[in-house]
Order: sequence, then structure tokens, then C-alpha cells
Amino acid sequence: MLEPLPGRSVARFMLPLADVMTVLFSLFLLLPHLEQRGGRSTGAAAKAGGIWTPEEQLQARDELVRHRQVALLPTSDRLQVIVIMIDDATGQLLLQEGPNQTRLTDAAAVQAMVDRHRAALPPNRQLFYVLQAPARHADRPRRHPGIQDHNNYRDWFGLAQAQHQVTGL
Repeated sequence: MLEPLPGRSVARFMLPLADVMTVLFSLFLLLPHLEQRGGRSTGAAAKAGGIWTPEEQLQARDELVRHRQVALLPTSDRLQVIVIMIDDATGQLLLQEGPNQTRLTDAAAVQAMVDRHRAALPPNRQLFYVLQAPARHADRPRRHPGIQDHNNYRDWFGLAQAQHQVTGL
């Protein structure tokens, strides 16, 4: 009669295999770093500092210093905050500039406003628009902004953001 073999645990096989796989994975991660050693020069080895040219390295350092200086500035010196009110009756945007009040009714008007503000923007500043919803009154329900108004605002300001890259920071 056949007798079964003694039961062997899978762990007897898997644990040493896991160790071998860990060592191989570690070597795989270290290979690119070992190739860039400066001891001997081969055609396939990467040159020291070969990723960026010296001019690019200086430019990156200068930009990093400038970003650190800007980050230390107070927020009021980094952002140009412009508050735009939403008209409760129509859902149109109202921009108060001094004594003048401008109605923004479409994407072209918003684009013109953003262009005007960018032209007058001091260096190292970024535009920040705040849309102020109308106040709620207990005696009457709020009609605007609705879902369509939100979609319009998103499209209008998304258009302005896509056409203007943030510069000067």
C-alpha cells in the first residue's frame, strides 16, 4: 500500500525565495547608481553632471533662491486679490473698480478683465480671484448662482487660466 509523503510546509520554499527576490530587487534598484561612478570612463557610463548643463544648473539654483525669497514674503505681497461679486438677480459677475462697477456677462468680458489685470500686475505677484456669493435673506430664496452659473464661471475662468501661464513667481 502507498503511504503519503510527510506534509511539507510551503514556507520551507517561500521564505528563502522571498529573500533571494529581495536581494535581486535591491540590485536592480542600485544598478543605475553603480553605473555612474566616476572611477572608470566607459562609453555607456553617464558623465558626472550629464543630466543638466552647467548653465541649466545655475539657472535652477537662481530660480530656487528666487522661489525661497518669494515664499518668505507675506501673502499680501505675493497675491493680488480681486473680489468679484455675484448678482443675486441675474447671476452675472460684478467687478467693483473704484467708483466704476463692471458687469462680466461672458467669457470675452472675463478674458478682457484678466488681460487688463495681468498688464497692471506688479512683478512677483499672482492674481487671485474670489467670487463672492450674494448674502442669503430669510424672507426670499436665492435665485443665483445656480448650476448653470457655476458651469459658466468655471468655463470663463478656466479659459483665462489656460491662456495665461503663471509667471513671475
